[in-house]
Amino acid sequence: SNARAASPGEGRLATVGACGMASDAFRRGLDAFACSQFREALQEANAAAEAAAEEARWELRCDALRLRGQCFEQLRDLAAARTTLGDALAEVRARLSGASAAHAEANILLRLGAVAARSSRPGLATQYQRNAVALLEANGNDKDTLAAAYNNLGISAGRQGMTSAARAAFSRAVELRKETGHAEGLCACATNLANLLRGEDKPEAAVSELEDARRVARNAGSRRLEDQVLLNLAKIGRAHV
Repeated sequence: SNARAASPGEGRLATVGACGMASDAFRRGLDAFACSQFREALQEANAAAEAAAEEARWELRCDALRLRGQCFEQLRDLAAARTTLGDALAEVRARLSGASAAHAEANILLRLGAVAARSSRPGLATQYQRNAVALLEANGNDKDTLAAAYNNLGISAGRQGMTSAARAAFSRAVELRKETGHAEGLCACATNLANLLRGEDKPEAAVSELEDARRVARNAGSRRLEDQVLLNLAKIGRAHV
C-alpha cells in the first residue's frame, strides 16, 4: 500500500505564532485535528477564518480555509472539501503575493489533489499535484512539503499506469528527504519506489533503495521505522527466492 502524508501542519503555518482571536481559534483547530476531533476542528477553523477576515490577516484566513477543507475531507464530505479548498485558492490568488502566495497555493493544490484521489479521479489529482510541484520547485525553500508533493504525484501517476512518471516522482521525493534528513518521509517514499521497482522486476534496485532507508531509520534511532523497512525487504526476498 502507498504511504501518504496528509497532516494540516505539513505546510509552513507562519501565522500560528501571533496572538489574537483568529490565531487562538486556528491553534485550537490544529490541536483538535491532530486528535482526530474533526467536527470540533471544523468549528474552530470556521471561527478562525471569520476572525482572520475581520483582523485583515489574509495568510491566516487562507490557512484556516485550508484546515476547514481538510476537516471536510476527513469527515468524508468531499464535495464540501472541494468547494472550501476552491474558495481558499481564490482567496490566496486575490489576497496574497510573493513566496507566501506560492506556498499557500501549493498547499491548497495538494489538498485538492488528495480530494481528487479520494474521489477516484487520479488524472485530476495528477494535474493538481504537478501544479503544486511546479510552484514549490520555483520557490525552493520548503523541501519537505515538496517531497510530500512528489510522493503523492508518484502515487497518482502509478494509479494511472504512468510507471516512468511515478518512478521519477518517487526518486525525486527520496532525494529531497535524504537532503532534509526526514526519516519518516524517506521511509514512506523509498517504500513506494521499491514497490514500483519490484513490480518492474528490478529487485536489486528495490533492495538498494530500502537499504538506504533502513540506514536513515537506524541513524534516526527509530526502531519502528527500521522494522517497517525490514518487513518490505522481507517481502522482496520472498518474491524473488
